[in-house]
Amino acid sequence: MAEPRRPIDVCITIDAEYDINDSLEKPETHSPLGFSSMLRSDGERSQGLGFILDTLGGHGLPATFFVEVFCAHFFGTGEVRRMVDAIRAAGPHDLQLHAHPCWRYFRDPEWRRSVKTLIKNDSWAGRGDSALPMLREAIELFAAITGGPPQVFRSGNLQVDTAVHAALAQLGIPASSSVGLGLSMPESPALRRWLQPTRIDGVLEVPVAAYREPGLRGDRVKCLTITGTAWPVTRRLLDWAHRMQRGPLVILTHASEFATPAGACASENGRYRTDPLNQARLRALAAFLARERNRFNTTTFAAGLATWQATPPADAGQADDAVFVAPRLARLTRAVETAWTRLRP
Repeated sequence: MAEPRRPIDVCITIDAEYDINDSLEKPETHSPLGFSSMLRSDGERSQGLGFILDTLGGHGLPATFFVEVFCAHFFGTGEVRRMVDAIRAAGPHDLQLHAHPCWRYFRDPEWRRSVKTLIKNDSWAGRGDSALPMLREAIELFAAITGGPPQVFRSGNLQVDTAVHAALAQLGIPASSSVGLGLSMPESPALRRWLQPTRIDGVLEVPVAAYREPGLRGDRVKCLTITGTAWPVTRRLLDWAHRMQRGPLVILTHASEFATPAGACASENGRYRTDPLNQARLRALAAFLARERNRFNTTTFAAGLATWQATPPADAGQADDAVFVAPRLARLTRAVETAWTRLRP
């Protein structure tokens, strides 16, 4: 008799970051936006962070929020703490470390002048030895904002290399979720993981789930995100992962995906309008995971990490890192989903 399939871990992860608002490209006219860019209010309700917290809370689901910390160089730690306090007030969610190097340009009080001549670099990949002091700086900011050290790091843009994992190991950070093949293909083959965790320099890398989407010109590699994956495809991927017993399955989203600026730019009037398609997708995901608790254990990195570390991760490149291939009509499904949402009143 076949062994019954166990529930697989699913992690909804939110990159919790403020809006740089094109200020590095247009420094004379633009400035970064703080907590309001996470709230994304339509004048009555928060359609960004508030929508996420309400949707998850309504179904009793926890999530991991990767808090971007280098923005504190512009806003100060207090403004970032407003976001952290809102997340903590909403329930037992998890806070982990996220960092975009581009925010470090704001350390210069004369940034409006200096950024005009800089060759800007927002990638963690290729930093070499400088990754260590940058990570130490990020960890110190995270502790100042949240009151404690992180257990998990996520690189900006999911751009990473093994030098970052070596630095994480040296600084005592046991895990990373910085790989997402649909957004960035790591140079090192050891990091090219679709879904299954692997270990680099003793650091457990738990990638954002990636999959293949067939097309007329060949397959496209995509990350499992709310904004980039139609709900029927997400559901099929979840069913496949349970059938194949693959996990943890990491899903990525951002507050900015659920509401867009109501004006020509985010700073024009501070008002946002809802994105009904992405909101419908998150609602569908939350309802499904709440309904299917016998098959899917919605958890956080903090709650799941000990178990994942105790499970021997596969060696990089092994065939066990199976890949989900979306239905051939996945692109058409997205187009139909978008059109239907726009036509609804």
